[in-house]
Amino acid sequence: MAAAEAEVPAGFDCAMRHLAVDFARRAQPSITQRQLEGLADALNGAPEARCRNVSAAGWRHAAQRSAPAAPGAAERSVFASPSGDDASAGTISAPLRTIAAAVASARRWGAGVGRTVFLRAGVYREAGAIQLTAADSGLTIAAYAAEEVWISGAKEIFPTWRLFSAKGGKNIWVTDVASSLGPIRGLRVGGRRAVRARYPNSDPETDLNPAGWVSTPTRWLSPRVTHVTDPPVEYVVDAPEWTRQDSTGNEVSYRAGINGSCRHLEPPYGYWCSGRPSRAPDGSLTHRWPSGLVFEGHLPHAPYKDPAGAIVHSCRGGANCWFTWMFEVDAQSVENKTLSWSYGGFQGAEGDDAGGTWYIENVLEELDVANEFFHDSKLGLLYYFHNASSGTPPPPSLTFEAATLKVLLNATGSMREPVVDVTIRRIKRT
Repeated sequence: MAAAEAEVPAGFDCAMRHLAVDFARRAQPSITQRQLEGLADALNGAPEARCRNVSAAGWRHAAQRSAPAAPGAAERSVFASPSGDDASAGTISAPLRTIAAAVASARRWGAGVGRTVFLRAGVYREAGAIQLTAADSGLTIAAYAAEEVWISGAKEIFPTWRLFSAKGGKNIWVTDVASSLGPIRGLRVGGRRAVRARYPNSDPETDLNPAGWVSTPTRWLSPRVTHVTDPPVEYVVDAPEWTRQDSTGNEVSYRAGINGSCRHLEPPYGYWCSGRPSRAPDGSLTHRWPSGLVFEGHLPHAPYKDPAGAIVHSCRGGANCWFTWMFEVDAQSVENKTLSWSYGGFQGAEGDDAGGTWYIENVLEELDVANEFFHDSKLGLLYYFHNASSGTPPPPSLTFEAATLKVLLNATGSMREPVVDVTIRRIKRT
């Protein structure tokens, strides 16, 4: 490495280090002068640095920067406001209501032409992801002047709480929620992330594995599908120019499997779909996953009344947590003390017969500490453990938002018609 580093031209090295500071400024507009100076010091102090004059001088915090002037009448601008109307003209005095409508309106000037969608202050709750295409190239979506703008992927809930349980120091309340929300996988309470009822208890905002994970040895149910029960079609490239030697000197050829235990993937093809991948020709790492686990000795509240829909998160088996699986529980055996599933296991490539550390969430019986919630999508009920004395309901001023969108903004282009020069400026996302 030392020889390779010595060959880097000083001019290139310096330019890249200055570019790193500029990138930090653009990627995180709220960065402080002190944080930026710390980055510059780290870049200057790196042993391999060819120059040590990177500076954060002249940078101002976002709150100190002057707001852009209001656009002139001749500019190609569209305005939106949370209090607007999508039937309006999209002017500053008659704004549209949604960002999607404002983007569609800006297309009338054509792609590649400088156009701006100005968003007035407030929270924008779009019905779906804002879709950008090649027709939106050259578009800027920005907060107007110094106003604070948020795009949210959540829908606000207006609960009518009734007490569910005050036993044993609990303070659990329940309310009816609309079925149109779909499964509530994420909930924000007063702007803070609530925790889906789980075991072991943990705050995913602050805790890291193994905190909040079951780490005691667990018995796992064997995979239903493997490369043995459902052999893949093997695809092998063994031409000499495409082979290489691994770290031990063995010749390695490129190979992949089609279908087999990867039949559920899209596409059903990959290196770890092979029954004999070069790295593990015995098939020990071929894609597969356990079909359940034995909960005896691990889940003090099990068996559950209705565990269908519970989610088990598990590290892939082995010595490390290279990735995590997610499994949706669909069956429980009280006699055998097992939870099993048929959906999940596609989150990673390598496979194993067993999982590693794990936890379970989305179970009513595990709703046992403050700031946890459970959504019964079958009955349309939302349960929440309010952090207050037993019998004290959440106050009317406390906001509840159900996270419904996974994607807030999506740009889709192609090599022939790419999406280019789109700028998102001074907008907060939640």
